[in-house]
Amino acid sequence: MSQKGCDTSFFRALMQGHPKAVAVWRKAIHGECLLVVSTITINELLALYYRHGHAEAGRRIIVRLLKASWVCLL
Repeated sequence: MSQKGCDTSFFRALMQGHPKAVAVWRKAIHGECLLVVSTITINELLALYYRHGHAEAGRRIIVRLLKASWVCLL
């Protein structure tokens, strides 16, 4: 299985519906690749949601991300 390193810019592109980011995301959820995410990225994503007034949504998304079998946290 291939691995894809995902930083904050990947998740921002995903939120904006960028085709390449969406394609990688779909591959991951279908078991075709593993997303490798650092704890720094998790923190940056939480900060992004907090800044935009969506703290609870950010928390829910991060919890789901951390529980996903297709995500490896570094």
